[in-house]
Amino acid sequence: MVVYYCGSFIRYADIPHALWEDVDACIAAGDEILVGNDGFGHRVYGRCKSRQYENASVCKTKRGCEKIPVNCDRMVAVWDGESHEVLVNILLLLSLQKKCRLYFLPYDLCIEISSVDELEPLVPDREGWTPQLVRKILKTCGFGKEMLDHMLESGIPSENVLTDIVCRAPVPLKKKHEMLDLLIKKTNVNYETLVKGAAAIREGSEYERVKKAVSEVSGMFGDSLHDAVRELSLAEMGLKHCIYYLFEEWYDPDVLIVKSYPCGLFGTLKQVKRYIKKAAEFEREETVEPKPGWYRIEAWDLDGWDKYELGFNYYVYNGEICWFERMETIREVNGLEFYVPADERFYRGVFDLSVPTPFKAGDIVNIDCSPFGPPFRVMIVEGRYQNDDSFPTILFKVPFTDNWRITALKHKRFYKNADVGMYEYEPRLSPLYRLRSALESELGDDDLLLVKVSKWIGGDEERGAAFCDAWYDGSDNKTESEVIELLERMNG
Repeated sequence: MVVYYCGSFIRYADIPHALWEDVDACIAAGDEILVGNDGFGHRVYGRCKSRQYENASVCKTKRGCEKIPVNCDRMVAVWDGESHEVLVNILLLLSLQKKCRLYFLPYDLCIEISSVDELEPLVPDREGWTPQLVRKILKTCGFGKEMLDHMLESGIPSENVLTDIVCRAPVPLKKKHEMLDLLIKKTNVNYETLVKGAAAIREGSEYERVKKAVSEVSGMFGDSLHDAVRELSLAEMGLKHCIYYLFEEWYDPDVLIVKSYPCGLFGTLKQVKRYIKKAAEFEREETVEPKPGWYRIEAWDLDGWDKYELGFNYYVYNGEICWFERMETIREVNGLEFYVPADERFYRGVFDLSVPTPFKAGDIVNIDCSPFGPPFRVMIVEGRYQNDDSFPTILFKVPFTDNWRITALKHKRFYKNADVGMYEYEPRLSPLYRLRSALESELGDDDLLLVKVSKWIGGDEERGAAFCDAWYDGSDNKTESEVIELLERMNG
């Protein structure tokens, strides 16, 4: 008999003991055991290996995993009531008139399911996401009233956008996990999937038609949230049983580069946190103004018996781990090895957030990407056409230089990097989280030119576009006198 084991991504301690007894029974019977290429699957596979059982395999391709319900004789599932993938697998199995032994964690229940009638009571009809819930999530992530009102004006953001917002927000990982779990629990995609799948099964539809009916609902609500939770759970586990190499990092305005200072090796995460806390206390006592910056933790895990591998980079802000990168090893043919980020969704992402802004041409707004760079003011040159990452465009004086430039807000090319060129240092935090109108009391001498250009544009997008076009007729980077000369030509 071929038995397929699938389950939600849960802590090892939450897996029912009866499940392991079930696995041992299959091993004793000589059954073929199939598992998916995920955290739960690898735990079951590890159990088989610990018993020296060879008739077990991990399906490592998406196409292969989709065929498992067809190839297996029965399925054993551990479900937390939230995992969409487990529900879909159960529905596909039932469409083939096969049975599933289900360990349903919310009710601490183990039942044999052979029909959708037995599955339906376990999947509640939920309210779904409400504007109030999403506003609370976005506010926790750092957005102010102007951005919140504008983002919700046209409805609730998509799952992909909300997932990206939570993943990259300047809040602790624990809070991110809570928000992602809340969004998953509030969504109604499981109930809608059940309704579609059950209807197709009751009509006697074939396996492929049931799979199509289920995927139509899943297409409305992809795997972004669940993928993010899995990645976050792996990162939380990656913090355990490692050695930790701590670095203090900051953008140094004196030399215009990011500096990294090694603080030492630590045997426990508790020791790391104690060092960071004491360093902050010392800085407050000894300096008038604390140095802005962040800490980076390299988590090195023992791979095999004699070699450590860099599993994750973690980034600490205000004493809390807020971001991370999962790392992978690149091995060259000449034997050299180095590490590169394998997944950055909980750090900076490939592109900036796909979020529109409420600001128009001529508005002066505050940019704050702390701790990855100092705050400063910019003026919106063009605020229209915000359907891609090239708008809005902004005019600003490059911090700690005499140069002025225009660039796309979401490109984040704000700071000079003396190491590699003029404007190559991009802060890891999106400027959109704390984007807001600048207060008049915040404007200083460096902002007088912004005020002058703002008055000339006067909220007119066409004037903003004309100013931008005239800017690029000459050098991309200008001095203050060159900007004033350009404005005078536009006036003339």
